[in-house]
Amino acid sequence: MDQLFSKVINSFKRGFVNRMVGIEIEYPVVSTTKETFGQAASVQKIFPALIDSGWEPLEDNFYHQVVDVAKNGVSVTTDASGGILEIILPPLKTLFEADQLLKSVLAEIAGCFQKEQAVILGYGIHPKEERLQWVSKRRYDFLRKALPPSLESITISASSQVHLDITAEEFIPAINVFNAFGGVFFSLLSNSPVGASGVLPNKAHRETFYEAFAPGRSGIFPRPIEGHEDYLKLMTDLPMLVAENENKLDYFLPSGSFKNFTKTRSKEIWLKDYQLHEGVVWWNARPRSAYGTIEIRHACAQPHPHQMTVAALSLGIMENLKIAVSIQKSLDWSVWECFRKAAIKYGINLLGKDARAREIVAEVLKIAKDGLIKRGFNEEVYIEPLEESFRVERDGATCALEAFDRGGHAGLIAQTAWCNK
Repeated sequence: MDQLFSKVINSFKRGFVNRMVGIEIEYPVVSTTKETFGQAASVQKIFPALIDSGWEPLEDNFYHQVVDVAKNGVSVTTDASGGILEIILPPLKTLFEADQLLKSVLAEIAGCFQKEQAVILGYGIHPKEERLQWVSKRRYDFLRKALPPSLESITISASSQVHLDITAEEFIPAINVFNAFGGVFFSLLSNSPVGASGVLPNKAHRETFYEAFAPGRSGIFPRPIEGHEDYLKLMTDLPMLVAENENKLDYFLPSGSFKNFTKTRSKEIWLKDYQLHEGVVWWNARPRSAYGTIEIRHACAQPHPHQMTVAALSLGIMENLKIAVSIQKSLDWSVWECFRKAAIKYGINLLGKDARAREIVAEVLKIAKDGLIKRGFNEEVYIEPLEESFRVERDGATCALEAFDRGGHAGLIAQTAWCNK
């Protein structure tokens, strides 16, 4: 495996002038018609209008259905189901660039959905559906065979994910810090407390989906990672869930660990196999060797005015990694695990119950803001909504629950819907 390990590590840069930021955000899309109010609307219904305005269609190679449209480096697609919109931005230099581009894309897409009598929600799960129909993507056919029925829950999941450039040297400290800091992210960014059945038991209920269908390959590591070989051993000892035929025409279900799987494969395609494998291991933060990034995955989709907060928090921590490492190492890993679990349940309300948790969040917010200031692009303005949430102990989940209390699902949808103005 040494040859593979070397290729994986060499996928990450040795250094860079500016750390680039990639943003991927998922949004529930719901109908606003009287007869079907709140039910899932189809993302694919707007593809013809986008294609007519210059977006390029991309098909699934097996089903030959359009699953993605792209323009100027931006991808508009579905995630697991047709009722969840996903917008993927190209790597950008600053959060201002990302914010401007995202708003322009959302405005165009929202106009298309308005014609379909549907709206885009800044919310972490589909609010009125327990499960949605899978999109026609061949890889998902095999994942559904490989994993238990609880996998169906991800068809309603909507997250806000961030990719950040990392160097090979930052690889280990970064994945340890961002996995340990799950409690910080869930305290500030919970936004899925209400589902189809009403109020749910967790403020970040979306995160519990992964624990149900992928124990041992989701959440956070069982312990801090000690080095590159330690991480890659952890990964290659995990079962290989789905693999691509060497002719790339279809997928199949392998058996056993990734390490054992490689014994049946040409060494020339080990890295491609590994990159497929790392995409179906759902750590809260995971290295992505295909891009040379760390992917930070904790957060629910956020309320529309606060779309950049997840990226701001993540980028600021990354820019102050040495101090973040010292905070992470100051507590036993089991404490971080407990903090994470409590924050998933209570969201920002945990900070009124646990003084130590509040101190940690305050410390991390400070280093994140300082990290953004060091970058010199005035991006620290994007951390301000989190500072205000911290000050008044109100997050997206708080606002969602209040809207639901006032007006049920209709109130929640009105509260979280994107509105072109």
